[in-house]
Formats: sequence, C-alpha cells, structure tokens
Amino acid sequence: MEYKPTICIKLGIAGIGRLGGILASRETGWHRNVNEFYSRPYVINLTKQNHHLKIVFINHPTGSRGFSYSKWATIIQNQFPDLSQILGNKIINNVVSGNFN
Repeated sequence: MEYKPTICIKLGIAGIGRLGGILASRETGWHRNVNEFYSRPYVINLTKQNHHLKIVFINHPTGSRGFSYSKWATIIQNQFPDLSQILGNKIINNVVSGNFN
C-alpha cells in the first residue's frame, strides 16, 4: 500500500509564490483554492483525485520575522486538532503556556 501524507508543515513561507506559479502554469492534476495563497496563516488545501493534502506554511523558526513558538502552537492547537494530536498535545500545551521544559 502506498502512503500518501495528508498534512505537511513547510518551514518558511518563501516557496508559496513558487508553488502557486507552478500550479497555475502547469497541468499537475492538483486542484486548489487560489484565495488560500493570499491569506495568512498560509494553509493550502490541494486535491488530486481522491487524495487531499493540506500544506501549512509557517515562518521559519530560525529567527525570521513573524515566528513565535507560542503563536504557531496556538494556531496548530486551534485550527488543526488532528495535527496537534500527531505532534503531541502535551508538547503543544507546553509551548502555548511558555513551559519549554
């Protein structure tokens, strides 16, 4: 059985324009909502046949402007409960509360 991921966290937002350009100019078979490329946080939902892939673009954690561990943990906790479970609710809760130990 072939594994197909359903969610992807992309560290860094620089590639979002390139992804949008490729999807707009080439026949890839992936369907998307163009408006998702213009609203933050960037969450792109792609569909190809019966497969759904959600790509969450976050600011790069190595110090880029706009990155905050607690902000992204809160977004993941509130908007992506399935991802929160994968990452571990304890880890997410600790980051949201500022307890990194």
